Amino acid sequence: MEEGKTNKIKFERRCPGIGEFLAYTSVVVVACAVIVPLELKYGYSSRVFNSFHMQSTNDDSVLHTLINILGLFKKPAAQQPSTGERIFTKEEIRQYSGEVEGKPIYLAYLGKVYDVTTGKQHYGKDGAYHFFAGKDASRAYVSGQFNDEGLIDDITGLPAGQYSGLKGWTDTFENKYPFVGKLEGFFYDSNGNEKEGIAIYRQGLIEASKFEAEEKDDEKKFPGCNSRYTPQTGHEIWCSTNSGAVDRDWTGYPRKFFKPGRTNFRCACVPKALLSDPRFKEFDGCPTDFVKCKLVQ
Repeated sequence: MEEGKTNKIKFERRCPGIGEFLAYTSVVVVACAVIVPLELKYGYSSRVFNSFHMQSTNDDSVLHTLINILGLFKKPAAQQPSTGERIFTKEEIRQYSGEVEGKPIYLAYLGKVYDVTTGKQHYGKDGAYHFFAGKDASRAYVSGQFNDEGLIDDITGLPAGQYSGLKGWTDTFENKYPFVGKLEGFFYDSNGNEKEGIAIYRQGLIEASKFEAEEKDDEKKFPGCNSRYTPQTGHEIWCSTNSGAVDRDWTGYPRKFFKPGRTNFRCACVPKALLSDPRFKEFDGCPTDFVKCKLVQ
């Protein structure tokens, strides 16, 4: 009999009566009404439970069991961001090259895909820029290399000044044509996340900004030459105190001005003290100390 009583007591502890169960449930409901708003806003549920001694280490606790079942105080799992953008493969975008009548014309620029159907006269089958359609040929927009080697998305190693040109085309596409997705390739991966190509582009813009600042500084230090051509006199160049639209108190001497890493040059008026600078070369047939010269044809 004693063993039976003990078993009965244990059973009663594990299975409370309906009245006790309702009492516990009432506590949970009241607690939820107070704590859920705090949890949602501040995540303070653990502090609230601790302060009211509502947590229990007893696995048989009805309150503890209900809380675990309800899962009210578990923070929601983090959601992966989803842009909903379409990601094209290179094979897919080729299908929108303008070869099929009635189908949209797409091109990619710096990894972003634009619907250029309204520019069919340019990018359509008979358009002058048809070679840009159905692909990302970002490099060619500034390099001018319109063959298989140049019509690529890799913009690595461009001259600093050309990255500004890339930015100009970006503005054109964004303002004129609808954006329809991204292209998996040099700039974005298969999930639409940025790749190294975007970092190269951004760094290129920084270098381009520095380059342009240097160019403006050089134009003030070494203003452009005056130039004139007539059949009677031929091609003449000369310097004055306002040539190159730069007013100054010195005249300078006409010289070929070569920038480092370039093969082309411009005519610049150079102060006498800097004539020995290796960036400056004399024009053929022009005396060293003349401010005006007729170029040899």
